[in-house]
Amino acid sequence: MKESTFTHRRLGSGVVLAGALIMLALAVAPSAIASLTSQRAVDPARSGYTIKGLQDSITLSGSNGYAIGVTGQPVKGSSASVSLTASNPHGNATYLADSGSTATVTAKAVKASFDQFGKVNVKFHAKRTKMAKPPKGCTGKKAKEKVGTFKGTIKFKGEGNYTSVNAKSAKGTVVSPKWHCHNGATKPATILDAYQPTQIGPAPLQFTAIKRNSSSKASFLASTFEYKFGSGGSVGITRGVFVNAPASSTFSFNPGLTSANVNPPAPFSGSAQFASGKWTGSLKASFPGRSNVGLTGSDWKASLTHGSG
Repeated sequence: MKESTFTHRRLGSGVVLAGALIMLALAVAPSAIASLTSQRAVDPARSGYTIKGLQDSITLSGSNGYAIGVTGQPVKGSSASVSLTASNPHGNATYLADSGSTATVTAKAVKASFDQFGKVNVKFHAKRTKMAKPPKGCTGKKAKEKVGTFKGTIKFKGEGNYTSVNAKSAKGTVVSPKWHCHNGATKPATILDAYQPTQIGPAPLQFTAIKRNSSSKASFLASTFEYKFGSGGSVGITRGVFVNAPASSTFSFNPGLTSANVNPPAPFSGSAQFASGKWTGSLKASFPGRSNVGLTGSDWKASLTHGSG
């Protein structure tokens, strides 16, 4: 699953779509979620994304089974873009560095504040250099990649302490690639797409159910986008959850695509119905850092179509 209508709702410069993150995660191992960084801007017109310029990446383990990934990239003419992603097998939450602080990213250091959630202030110590090939599905020349350790301060505590980390060192890499990655081939599918509309910016809540015509399973995805305001500024947060389940018992629809029912398993709860253009029910999702979030309502928009995914 590589692309849906989520892909066309931009979160703004420097931030990857939460929906696109989840879509890509369906096609790779869940542990790879953290590597889909905020620098990989989705471009629907080109059906892919580009990885280019200096990229600092840090990986370490958080509490409660979460993997933590920090990525940074300099941005010409402004503060650097630094994000921290906490992920588990069914979802992730990505925090974009505090808008009120000045983040810096170089080939030797990363410094950023995530306000009430934590901070990163580390220097890179290279141990070896290798030539990195483009990831699967990407094209471009090999890039020189430095492998080593980031030393300093890495602190993070998620909402309700769902995960946390307090480390003085972590493994990482520094690389400056120029790769273009393709979303790849899609397959015929029936797609139910629901979202909470907004006049400006991204939809704060989205839900999608996908049933590939040749598959007995359905895919369920949900995402949120929000800002958390603190003493220094605001932290942008995207969260996503996803699960695959037998379609026969979790996603049903009529041949005319005028009505549908969804009843996905955890991390979802409840059910929802699409009929006469309305999206109703008790469907909720528990995201990293936000539990039991309602995914239906009178203000929601929904559609049921044949497409590809």
